[in-house]
Amino acid sequence: MSYSVLTVFFYAMITALATGLGALPFLLFKKVSKRWLGYSNAVDAGLMLTASFTLIFEGLEYGLWKTVLG
Repeated sequence: MSYSVLTVFFYAMITALATGLGALPFLLFKKVSKRWLGYSNAVDAGLMLTASFTLIFEGLEYGLWKTVLG
């Protein structure tokens, strides 16, 4: 499946805006408690693990060795 340059740009722009919005709470709260930092790290780790396993699952459609080398 091929995507146009405009489509890729649009989704990249959404990603960049979401990243910027994620940083806004740090403008409002100068000090974050260790409890909230722990919760945030746990959620972030879960999201990254999910993304990694999803990419591995999709890569296996192209073959095990291509996925491992990729």
